[in-house]
Amino acid sequence: MDRILPIIAGTPLWVWPLLAALLWLGWRAGQTRTVSLRRLAVLPLAITALSAATLIASQPSPPLVLTWFLGMAAGAGLGWLSFKEDGLQVDREHGLLRFAGEWKTLGLIVMIFVFRYYWGYKSATEPELVALQGVAMSYLGFNGMLAGIFIGWRLRSVHLYRTAPSADLRENS
Repeated sequence: MDRILPIIAGTPLWVWPLLAALLWLGWRAGQTRTVSLRRLAVLPLAITALSAATLIASQPSPPLVLTWFLGMAAGAGLGWLSFKEDGLQVDREHGLLRFAGEWKTLGLIVMIFVFRYYWGYKSATEPELVALQGVAMSYLGFNGMLAGIFIGWRLRSVHLYRTAPSADLRENS
């Protein structure tokens, strides 16, 4: 506990509102919700942009870039295969999808936050460790995989949107 308090105290203040917003997004995913097809892309794009920014900041070499892309591809495959269509309803006429509540989004958001927080801590306290090619490859590959899972979920959602029976999902119908 003596080591944890200084770490938390040294965390930039902007991290805490970000964590609150991410937890809120994850909590919302636990509720049945209706979203537009366009809005469906927001979270995967944000997570992918954050992951890509991490890659760029690492001064990537070709092996690091390849590792990140392979992680993204593996994650997208995992996301596609793990997406559960239970309770998914679509309304192609109005561009809507209704998802049953699930908690895997919250779990993945927390995992990404903790993973990135820990990497930031290690970067600040042991820069020589995180500079090792193998360590950086494992971090960027896993980072890409986590982002890829969101992409896979959304690609599967879009596929089901195009193939599932359509119904009117507007609230006042």
